[in-house]
Amino acid sequence: MKPQSQRFLMVLKVYEQKEKKMSDMLRELTIQKQQEEEKLTQLYDYQKQYEANFQIEAKKGITGSQLHSQQHFMAQLDDVIKGQHKALNDQNQYLESVKEKYMQMLFKRQNFEKLITKIKNKEQYQLDKVEQKLMDELTSQMMRRQY
Repeated sequence: MKPQSQRFLMVLKVYEQKEKKMSDMLRELTIQKQQEEEKLTQLYDYQKQYEANFQIEAKKGITGSQLHSQQHFMAQLDDVIKGQHKALNDQNQYLESVKEKYMQMLFKRQNFEKLITKIKNKEQYQLDKVEQKLMDELTSQMMRRQY
């Protein structure tokens, strides 16, 4: 039968695999968050550019229907920006929850490694004890043979 520490090493390997998956997931979520931030920046840039272009056109003169269309479009753009803010906030919340789970998993794995170290030390102590007993017996037998 395998020593207890060897069996626990298999469990540790499972922890490490899960940790790697979580790490990969965190990396992917961070990239997605950056993409969501870029989308929001692009929307704000587009909004500013559209407003600037409209200001130029307005100085040349516009009709009431053009003004109404511009206001309607800007309201729709504001809704899209609000939706993007919500998507970014949701992404941040999810990322933080995954980070928290990852940190908990990391803590558990580290504690498990400490447990394995303690078990290995105990096993080594037991082996050393048995070895010392065998050495003592062997020495005793050799002493008896000499007499």
